[in-house]
Amino acid sequence: GFGNANTEYLSVVVQRETCVLIVNTPTTVVSALPGEEVTLAVELDPASCAVGTVTSEWKKQSGEGEDFVVIPGAPNSPTYVIGSAAEGDTGVYRCDVSDSMYTVASEEIMLTVGSGLPVALTAIVTDL
Repeated sequence: GFGNANTEYLSVVVQRETCVLIVNTPTTVVSALPGEEVTLAVELDPASCAVGTVTSEWKKQSGEGEDFVVIPGAPNSPTYVIGSAAEGDTGVYRCDVSDSMYTVASEEIMLTVGSGLPVALTAIVTDL
């Protein structure tokens, strides 16, 4: 009656209770020769349920025990393709998959890029 206005805000957080985001990593060890195309991939499990838009962020760990760092230019896709692998691409990769509520890190994928030749050859000769 006196012209006063009152505003009240209410925050509502909606969370799922029984449904989870499940990410599968079909291959966790990948070997390639220099110059080969390499495809790293993850997929949503059929039992998974996502809320809203699903995004993918590929990351690489440069050295053992170091943090995973976002790969510049990597696509927002469950598949990451390295067009021509180089020895510098060797390392541990993972994909962080997110929906509107959660982020789940995939299993780690170990990529080794090398010549395929053994570093050292040891021969054992036995006389019978």
